[in-house]
Amino acid sequence: MLKPIDDTAIIPLEDGRKAGLTDDHVQIQEKYGGGFLVNVEGLHHLHCLNLVRQSTYYNFEYYSSRKLGAFVNEESMLKMHVCKFSSVFSGQKTAADIPIAHCLDILRQQLMCTVDMGILGQVWWNKDNPTAFPDFNTKHTCRNYDAVRKWGFEHQAQVPPDWLIPPRDLSIVSEEMP
Repeated sequence: MLKPIDDTAIIPLEDGRKAGLTDDHVQIQEKYGGGFLVNVEGLHHLHCLNLVRQSTYYNFEYYSSRKLGAFVNEESMLKMHVCKFSSVFSGQKTAADIPIAHCLDILRQQLMCTVDMGILGQVWWNKDNPTAFPDFNTKHTCRNYDAVRKWGFEHQAQVPPDWLIPPRDLSIVSEEMP
């Protein structure tokens, strides 16, 4: 039985190569149509933002106890995404013990790379003590999120047991998750 992988898609080899992927990137067996296994970056960013939200001090126990979404993963995988210290999993957590690792960093990089050049005007608030405050009601030109999500869903990877081409020795980037 084939099982879909959330936020993971397959793209043809030629499209992957145009995007900068090489033979060292994970590929699908030719008997399953070939191509590269990829994630749609914007959907991954939203996954990370949601995981950061779920992993905040006041939400962590609620979501981790339900073992849904990212919390179905082994503790070591969750730690890679969520925190650097095991105290969050030992029940002795404090806000200082929960630095969000991979997910906050990828969101930070994305915000730096695509920095919004829009401006926030200032408005007055508080009649008793007038104070200037940024007006966050700005106009933006947005991409069509629903179209991106639809494309991701339509190209979602299906997982037979032997679908990936095994790595060559030189294609293993690291012993640790990048």
